[in-house]
Amino acid sequence: MIIETPFLRRVRGFIFGVIKVERKKRMEKIDEKILPQDWGNDSLSEFMINAHRNIVASFVNLKPQYIRLGAINDSYKRITENLLNVRPLIPAFFLFRSHASYLGAVRLVLSGQLPETYMVLRGCLENSLYALHIYKIPGLSEIWSRRHDDEDSLKKCKENFRIVNIFKTLETEDDGLCKTARMLYETTIDYGGHPNEASLSSIIRKSEDESKIDFRIPYLIDYRLNPEAFGLGLKSSARIGVCVLLIFKLIFRERFDILGISDNLKNLKKGL
Repeated sequence: MIIETPFLRRVRGFIFGVIKVERKKRMEKIDEKILPQDWGNDSLSEFMINAHRNIVASFVNLKPQYIRLGAINDSYKRITENLLNVRPLIPAFFLFRSHASYLGAVRLVLSGQLPETYMVLRGCLENSLYALHIYKIPGLSEIWSRRHDDEDSLKKCKENFRIVNIFKTLETEDDGLCKTARMLYETTIDYGGHPNEASLSSIIRKSEDESKIDFRIPYLIDYRLNPEAFGLGLKSSARIGVCVLLIFKLIFRERFDILGISDNLKNLKKGL
């Protein structure tokens, strides 16, 4: 049975019964020689170049961590490419949003933007929690889709989607996974999801001499100068990537099993 909601009616024209991710089959190799003229000559594109260089350096020098993050992404890719005639529909939308957030977080952490990584990781985790909450509680998809109808609808949506309520739903389904998700959620809050102390103290660099004290807050962290913070960012990205997949497995268990993702997750969890 399909329950029509205003949200579903809006998307019905281009997606019904099938979710398909269109991907380019051919990846074009980027050569610096064909980059636009003046690229890198302003402060913004200069930052982009340096961030990309950090990503390449992480690929070369942090190979085991990169391989693990890539393996986790392969599991996301496998499930998102195999959602033909998926039900329920709205939780499936959240799966795509979690995958996109995971990719964004990985790009940030490999470039050295560590506090920003946790902002995106929080979104990655919250998308999966919303998906499960809507899946398990009848009527929530309607409340969620009508959030912006009026003030009463907004209030009702906020009340039903309080984080404490969302975690209760996960706790009912899998207490152990809920404890892990709570811990990871708090990690994202501490290290960048909110402007808390650890989001600053973990990256700030202090130096002093007889005449001055110098504080530096790098935008792009060098893993050689701050291996502890960089390592935590990499591990948190992997942990949350796996945790989110395990939450979606509670919704799409049969597909996860058939596609072999359930078995893959057992291996991906090792060492985390």
